[in-house]
Amino acid sequence: MSTSPLVIPFHEIDWQTVGPYCRVKVLSSGQQQLRLVEFQKGFEEEGWCEKGHIGYVVEGSLEIEFPDQTVSAQAGDAILIPGGHPTRHRAHVIGESVQLLLFEDRPSEEASDSSRSTGELISLA
Repeated sequence: MSTSPLVIPFHEIDWQTVGPYCRVKVLSSGQQQLRLVEFQKGFEEEGWCEKGHIGYVVEGSLEIEFPDQTVSAQAGDAILIPGGHPTRHRAHVIGESVQLLLFEDRPSEEASDSSRSTGELISLA
């Protein structure tokens, strides 16, 4: 096993429950973060998300509802959703659960702390 600071034992980071039917693992460094998000059956987003997302479906599947269409993504698929009102969206779990690995900029109020942490999540999806 490597002890390099360039290899993070993500499996050792504790899950954090951030809402009903949703938990996360967060790794933050500088102005970026990596989130492993698990949505479980019964997860319901409150309103529309206008945040952009770049990610990968690790396991399970989900539907992503947009104002003009609904798309499905399953394990092995990448997700690239531009931010903004025209691409607002909501996630719906298909099956028991879905895990997404999301690559993101840190929220600005957290970006000044460059240490690695499992900080609190601001946006669920």
